[in-house]
Amino acid sequence: MEIPEDHKNFLALKSYSPPCSSNIFPADEFQALTAYGCWMEALATGVIQSITDLQRQFLRVCRGEIEPSTLHERAWMWMLRRREIESNFPIVESQEDYGIQEWDSDRWW
Repeated sequence: MEIPEDHKNFLALKSYSPPCSSNIFPADEFQALTAYGCWMEALATGVIQSITDLQRQFLRVCRGEIEPSTLHERAWMWMLRRREIESNFPIVESQEDYGIQEWDSDRWW
């Protein structure tokens, strides 16, 4: 099967940065997002059209019709859930140091 040019363009982008905390992903899911996130986002948002049964399955997962079963589906759905959860967190710019110590070194025993 010939891969369409628009798919090739998104597949060539290997630097997707999940819009949520990245340290919550298992290594294989994070790697899948980093390598294929741009392409998955283009597919999920309709920028590119699905051309295979697996891509159509991915879209069904995105719509909530079926549960994720592949690594890419699990990674994408976990990223979407985390992004939604984290959007409800207040953004903390910096934490000031008020001189509070966790423990007193002279009294530690």
